[in-house]
Parts: sequence; structure tokens; C-alpha cells
Amino acid sequence: MNSRRLFLAFIAMGIFHGVSRAEEGGRGHTLAGDKASFAGVLPSETGTTFRFKMMFYDGDVERDTTLSRGQQRYVEYDRAFSSTQFELAYVKGEPGEDWRYGFEICMPLVYESAAAYLYQNNAVYDVNAYLYDYEGGLGDISFIPVMLGKQMGANHFKTGVRLYAPTGYYRQGNIAQGGLNYWTYTPFLGISHVVPGQREISLYTGYDIRERNTDTDYDSGDVFHMDAVAAIYTDLYTAVGITGSLYQQTQADSGTGAVLGAFKAQTYTLGPIIRHTSGNMSFEFKWLPEISVKNRTEGSSFWVNFGTPF
Repeated sequence: MNSRRLFLAFIAMGIFHGVSRAEEGGRGHTLAGDKASFAGVLPSETGTTFRFKMMFYDGDVERDTTLSRGQQRYVEYDRAFSSTQFELAYVKGEPGEDWRYGFEICMPLVYESAAAYLYQNNAVYDVNAYLYDYEGGLGDISFIPVMLGKQMGANHFKTGVRLYAPTGYYRQGNIAQGGLNYWTYTPFLGISHVVPGQREISLYTGYDIRERNTDTDYDSGDVFHMDAVAAIYTDLYTAVGITGSLYQQTQADSGTGAVLGAFKAQTYTLGPIIRHTSGNMSFEFKWLPEISVKNRTEGSSFWVNFGTPF
């Protein structure tokens, strides 16, 4: 890369941070809509459950500004992200309305690609800058050391603290990452009202307490998030409904690495969900387009989930 192209690449990187301003890297550990289904339910009998989840996200953000002397600058940042999660949960419980407890571990395989474009036209010459990056592999592993659940008739409650460990590959200065290079601690509460063969209403709330990225001295700030689902069963095996999420950064970015200022991320999603059960296996599909976004890319995510006890 010659000096001019290198200079333009630095411009493109600065533009990337300018259009996706909140949260280092433009994302956090929480994935919109991840925990909605049966958010408050722990299995009623002692056993182990395996869940396989695949999420695909594609989003972008654009900005068109007029500079001094009538110069036009157009900026675009595109991000694609996928996460394949392998979850293993063990629950100790007995049939009935008693307390249940257990633990869970989730290993994600992630892939992220990011591209920043700059187009500038000052009526004399055009300048184009382009920066592309990608990363794939093991993401940040999460686990719940202890989770507690309770059933009261058709109502279910579940609580615990999920921990995200910085196990993913991180490269300082890159715009695509495998991991985020900091710990996150998420106390959560899940509530579900489930009448088999008729309906499900579930609500999951959590609060992400995020450590500082010590490599860059960047603190992305804490986040409140909520997932919800409302579904009706067309028969004993198939349910259809709507699902959505809220993601609100409650503390602004801080630290010497947050050179653009104290910004907060916000996003809301809403979309359809369909679930089918065959024997002990369940399959779920959901699409979650973002309907309101601030300081992040805007797009949609698509989920394919599979679960079975063994």
C-alpha cells in the first residue's frame, strides 16, 4: 500500500468511528432477541439440555455532509456478523412447583466483516478511501454459575448472573473482532406464562455491567436490555407470534480511548417468530429487523435455533 492509500485508509477508519459512534467496535456481548423464548422456564426434571443457535446480522450506516467550499462527503459503513452458539445447561429439579437450580455454558463461534467507504467530491477531483477487515473463530464464552427457577401454575420465573469472558481473538486497531477484550456481568430475570398448546408470553430483562478494555482504555458503558415474545399455538406442536427487543446504553462511553465523546447506543427490534416441536426436539425461526437505532449500524438479524434434552 503506497503512502496515499495508507493515508486514505486512516481517513476511512476515522470515518468508521464517526458514523458508528457508541460502543467500541459498534457492538456488545448482548445479541438482540437471543433470550426471548421461554425466558423464565427451567425444565421440571433433572437433566441436561443442548441448544444450538445460529444468528446472522447485516447492517449499515450512511452519512452525507457538505464541507467548506461546497465539498461533498459521503460515508458508508457496512457490518456483517454471525454467531453460532453451542449451549449446554444442566438443571436439578423434580416435577411440580418447586425451586429448581442449575448452570449453563455457551461457546460461540463468530464471524464479523466490516467495511468503511469514503467518497469525496470537491468539483475538481474525486477521492475514494476504502477499508475492509474481517475476523472469525472462537468468540467470548459465557456461563451462568448458578441459575434459579420457580414454577407457579402456568407462570415461570428464572434468575441468575451471566458472565462473558474475553476468550475471543482481539486485535487492537481493527474494525472487525472475534472478541471484545473485556468482561461483562449480566444479572437477569426471565418471566414466562406458558399454557401448552395454547399460548406463551415471555419477558427477559438483563443489565450488562461492562469492564474497561485495558488495551485501549475504552469503557463502553453499561446497558439495559429486554427481550419479549408473544405466541399462540396453532396446534400442540406449532406456535407463531411476534418477538422484539430493547437495547439501551444507560452509561455513555468513557475513557481516553473514547476520543469521539460520550455517546450511547440504542436499538429496538420487532419481527415474527415460528416454533415447531417434534418429540423432544424443538426448532425455532425468527427475524428481527431494527426499527429504531442510534449511534450504531441499522439492519436486521435472522435466527435459527434448535434444542433437545439428553
